[in-house]
Amino acid sequence: MANAQTSAGQLLQQNRELEPSAPLLPDATRNVAPLEVKPSAPPPGQMTFD
Repeated sequence: MANAQTSAGQLLQQNRELEPSAPLLPDATRNVAPLEVKPSAPPPGQMTFD
């Protein structure tokens, strides 16, 4: 009884056959409205710059 040697390439091929395939993700279809940012009013007596 002679044992046949397994090469690294054969082991990689066997592992690929056993791995489940990754599921495909759906395309992003969510529409996001831009967020409006309004500056807050400064406290009384505080200096402001434009």
